[in-house]
Amino acid sequence: RKLVNTNKRLYLSLPKKQKALVAKSIVHAVRAQNPPGRFLARDPSNSLWCDIGDQKATEKTSQALREGAPDIRTEMAKEGQMEKGHIRG
Repeated sequence: RKLVNTNKRLYLSLPKKQKALVAKSIVHAVRAQNPPGRFLARDPSNSLWCDIGDQKATEKTSQALREGAPDIRTEMAKEGQMEKGHIRG
């Protein structure tokens, strides 16, 4: 969750294709930890926890990055950090 929260503003300022790269890089960073992080869902057939795979993990990470987006965009606009969809440097 910390990686997601750290990258929300960046994610919201990027074009769609680059947003996917941010989500994939977070999934990779979580899985590269020692011990490795996992993305799990309960299997309804046997109630065991199973890894959801990279594609689903990336989708869920993208969803988490979008949480609170309207409020964050408003905050960024008030701070003058957004200019035509990009963070000013």
